Formats: sequence, structure tokens, C-alpha cells
Amino acid sequence: MAFAVVGVGSAGALAIAAAALSSPRTKPSFAVLDFRSAFRNRAVRGYTGSFLGMAWEVFASRIWLMTSFVFLADRAPGGDILLSAAAWATAVALASPPRCCSANFRFGSTGGGS
Repeated sequence: MAFAVVGVGSAGALAIAAAALSSPRTKPSFAVLDFRSAFRNRAVRGYTGSFLGMAWEVFASRIWLMTSFVFLADRAPGGDILLSAAAWATAVALASPPRCCSANFRFGSTGGGS
């Protein structure tokens, strides 16, 4: 079933690409890549820096988490770390989103005005 879903998705992507490539060509506009106005806005720089820091932390923890747990399980006396490395990684991964959201509500913006 999963392969069928992936196949249908790939066929859909191919159809979209064919439709996009058959449309008349226009001169590309690179205004989308002009970040000067964003870099001049102090609030945007702060939010961008906060988001990049959060993304770096999440990326680093997801990449190294399983490796660290497997290493610790190998080094533990008798290999006993209470749960398997996969169970520890899952527990930490499930605890991360609520923690991230609570930090955003406490220190960041909640999306509301004023």
C-alpha cells in the first residue's frame, strides 16, 4: 500500500512538473531572494535568529540522539540502560515538541497581535 501511495505521489509530481514546464517562459524574478528588507528589520532578525537556533538544536539532537544512546548502551555495565536505545530516543523525541512550544509561548510570540 505504501508503495502505491508513493507511486501516485510521484505521478502527481510528474504531472505538475510537465504542466509547469509547458507554460510560456517568462523572465525569472529574483526579488523573492532579496532579503535586505528582512535584515534591516530588527524584530525579524531576532525571530530569524531564534528560529535558526531552535532548528539547529532540533537537528543536532535528532542526528546524534540515537548514536549517543547506542554508545551508552554498549558502555553500560551489563548493557542495562532500563530501556532500549530506540525507546529512549522515542521518549525524548515525543517530549521535545511540547517543550519547544512551551518555550515559544514563554519567550517568543504566540502569534497574537499587540
